[in-house]
Amino acid sequence: EKMVAAAPQDLCAEAAPVFCFLAFLPRAGTSKEVALITIERLEQDLQAADAAAERLSQDGVAALLRPTGAGKGTAARKLIEKMPEVQVFWLTHTAAQQARRQAEAARLWGSVLQRVRFFCCPELQALDAKGWVELVRPGPGLVVVDGWRDWTAVQWTQCIEKLRSFCPEAKLLGLASPDQPVTCWAAEELFHAPDTMTLPQAMAAGRVPAPAAVLPLLWPADAAEQAFQRQAKNLHTPGQPFPSEKQQILFAHAVERVGSPAALLAETVPQGASLVLCETEAARSALSENVSALFGPETKAVCLEEGVLPEAPAQRGRVLYLAVAGAVLPPLNGLAGAVLVRTTAAPETYRRLLAETLAVCGSVPVAELCAQPEGLESARILRQEQEALGGQTYPVAELSQPVARAA
Repeated sequence: EKMVAAAPQDLCAEAAPVFCFLAFLPRAGTSKEVALITIERLEQDLQAADAAAERLSQDGVAALLRPTGAGKGTAARKLIEKMPEVQVFWLTHTAAQQARRQAEAARLWGSVLQRVRFFCCPELQALDAKGWVELVRPGPGLVVVDGWRDWTAVQWTQCIEKLRSFCPEAKLLGLASPDQPVTCWAAEELFHAPDTMTLPQAMAAGRVPAPAAVLPLLWPADAAEQAFQRQAKNLHTPGQPFPSEKQQILFAHAVERVGSPAALLAETVPQGASLVLCETEAARSALSENVSALFGPETKAVCLEEGVLPEAPAQRGRVLYLAVAGAVLPPLNGLAGAVLVRTTAAPETYRRLLAETLAVCGSVPVAELCAQPEGLESARILRQEQEALGGQTYPVAELSQPVARAA
């Protein structure tokens, strides 16, 4: 109470209800530490909103890049509160994203919600000329493009550019993840010089929880071994890539034979319900075919559809909820661990999957199944970056440890 009384006036209104909510959450620190973190997060959101408001007044366009769960929506709400007379259009890429934002707004936004209208890309694409005229009467003063890097060039032209032609005076605010790949360069050029917070920065600042532990595994090892052998055979073929010394070392560490794959994963992923987030639908299909070999014959796998909450497991033992990256999943209580399944080695993919996983699961042990030996270093590099920023340390299994083959 003393800390709330000593806080700036513009924070006090937000701090009290947040403290009441945090009282029901398990926390490692003291109540004073939690209060300090809460006030610091509110200050960060206010600073991001102030910076976005200044950019909007100068250029008419502003952008926020934040990892999943790092407060993009909160900063946008703070910005809307600073524009009390402005009508807002909030645009999302999918209907599931729209439903989640609307549910979040109904729960947390209060009176701000009265000035915000939510639309999704398919909804806008289905409008005819008369529908567009009715939509923009009255026109918005602010358009929020939530997840602009998900929009393709065609969708951007059919929805955003058409809306701007009807409402040329409307200001634009873009929200996206820094590790999301670019799909429309017109949108990227419009939202130039965004206010960016990387995943290591968000973890060091406490905006995104750090994993309890990370175990990088090469899977499926057989496919990686065949690819490596093809490269080795092409050492003297002009124009063909060949494995570097670093790749050879990584591969030699990764493909060492061990016993049961389930024994390795059991050390990191405990019994109970766990989330399995796959990079692609093909990766989810491949994992579902090897669930028994990797996690044991008693393991049950359930495929999650976007926006659908899983039922509470009725059985004891290990239950895996399989989802594809980018699916709209709310935070789930009671998850014991998580598994990331990657087919590529790009560190941006690892960070995007990890941020989505931590936003759903919280701080849990994470096992990573990567099909490329080069991708096994992503976890260690991320930990080094966030520790250099003062973040919480956590164990990452060394690459020299043996890695299991797919059965």
